[in-house]
Parts: sequence; C-alpha cells; structure tokens
Amino acid sequence: AKQVLPNDFELALNIYGPSFVSLESALSYHGWIPEAVYTTTCVTLKRSKEFKTPLGIFSYKHVPSDQFYLGVERTVIKPNIIIFIASPYRALADFIYTRKKTWKNIFELEADLRIENETLIESDQKMLELLIKNYPSRRVREGLKKILKNLKDIKK
Repeated sequence: AKQVLPNDFELALNIYGPSFVSLESALSYHGWIPEAVYTTTCVTLKRSKEFKTPLGIFSYKHVPSDQFYLGVERTVIKPNIIIFIASPYRALADFIYTRKKTWKNIFELEADLRIENETLIESDQKMLELLIKNYPSRRVREGLKKILKNLKDIKK
C-alpha cells in the first residue's frame, strides 16, 4: 500500500464534488495523526460514496451544506494545481460528525486518534472557536466545546 500524496487529493476533488479533502486524509496531511492513510477521505455536499479505482480508494462522506467551506484552506500543490483541504480543526469537526464520535475529554481523543496534546494546544484556536459557533451540528459543536475547555484548563 502507498502513502496518500497531494496528487491523490487533486484526483479526489475531480472524481466527486463539490468536495474537499478532510477527515483522516487532512489530519494526516497536517501531521495530526501518525498513521499513513491509504484511502483518500473527503467530505461532500452530496450523498456519501466510495470509489475504488486502480489509483486508490476515494471515500466521500456527506456533511451539512451550511458553512460548507468554513475552515477550508486553498492550497497550491503545483504551479497550476490548487486543492481544497480542511484545516486540522475542521477535519476534526467533520470526523466527529461523520464518524459519530464523542470523547469525554482530549485525553480520550488523544488515545483514540493518537493526536498529541501539544498539537491541539499549538493549533489555531480561533478556528476552533469559529467552528464551535458555526458548525451546523449541535453534537459537533458540543464535542469541540469540550476540547476547547480542556485546552484552556491545560494552559492555566
């Protein structure tokens, strides 16, 4: 099996859209999770779908359309190739939404996904706060709130 490369991301966005790279692929790309990810994972406004191709597996999960591009980064990977990829906290929000995850605290989150506390602490908390205000799922907003509260407690 091969490591997912940004060109897989380019391919993913052309296979099924509107979509952007998120979930495990984005978490791995940003260095949040240690695992190599062999399926390119995206979120979409359309129905969830998976495509098995000779070039790899491309998985798309449906997320709410409201605020679809909130926390999504436009990234130039080659001179004329632009991809759209979730920022780390957006990828985590989509993960909570699509995988129906709940963690009591960041230590559970850390154990489950092997994301290190330092990574969470050093990441863009303004984005986390924006997602807490605007992500269209109450369950996700509650989950993110717990993470933010834990981060504030740790920093004290």
